[in-house]
Amino acid sequence: AADPGAFASPAEFAGNDVLAGLPALRGVPAWVECGSTDPFEAVTAVLRARLRRLTGRPVAGGIEPGCHDDAFWARSAPSGLEFLGSHLAPAGAAQATD
Repeated sequence: AADPGAFASPAEFAGNDVLAGLPALRGVPAWVECGSTDPFEAVTAVLRARLRRLTGRPVAGGIEPGCHDDAFWARSAPSGLEFLGSHLAPAGAAQATD
């Protein structure tokens, strides 16, 4: 409902339902940020609450003032990139293999 053009059909939406797929994120560090006047704010709040319950730890990011626009991303992207950088292996570090 927030963006009628985002999915081709209800079936495509259901196949990409991030709330239904939350268990896959149990061990994955997550940063979830949204603007307080964004059309996705309500579902983002639900996602953050469910992810916190699932993992037992706070979810990085938050619901911040603004909307899903360039000004919002200019303010929030630096913290998102910092979060991402904190979870990357240092250059030259050996990667685990199975």
